[in-house]
Amino acid sequence: MKNFKYLLLPALVLIIGFGNTFAQGSRADSIKKMADNKMLVFLAQHATVSTGSGSESGLAKDVTHTGTNHVTLPEGFKVVIKADSVISFLPYFNINQNTPNDVATDNYNHVTVDVAGSLFSTTNYKYAVKQKKKGDVEIKINPVGDSPIEQFMIAITPSGAAELTLSMRERASIVYEGVVQF
Repeated sequence: MKNFKYLLLPALVLIIGFGNTFAQGSRADSIKKMADNKMLVFLAQHATVSTGSGSESGLAKDVTHTGTNHVTLPEGFKVVIKADSVISFLPYFNINQNTPNDVATDNYNHVTVDVAGSLFSTTNYKYAVKQKKKGDVEIKINPVGDSPIEQFMIAITPSGAAELTLSMRERASIVYEGVVQF
């Protein structure tokens, strides 16, 4: 009977461990399947814009700023991937002293939010999905033609946490952190 107690605990640990691995594996499979089928919604929660100085960061030449800015986003910002289109509703952030009338300024973070900066939809794009180690999925979307957006790159973990890197022409790249909607 004593031996049974000593065998029961390791057996339970193995069963629980396999259960968690299986659950993560099946969730990773679900994410991969959604990505392959182009049926995915990325919900943005935070954004970080990396800035350099002058034109290399896509900022106005008279602005000299280095560092990063991390902003918590209100609900509603997302990227929807469908079989026939990609629709992006994400804000663009810039550090700039001269703000146009249609741009809201967050003085606390010294960041301007261009609400129309990366509102975008396309039906003409290149699409690639890659399964990475540990169940992570990487999606690359490259709009074709005359587009302000060069690439969306979305990295998704098996838990559904995701990071979207938005590369735009003549502007600094932005990283959005969020989740994939199941």
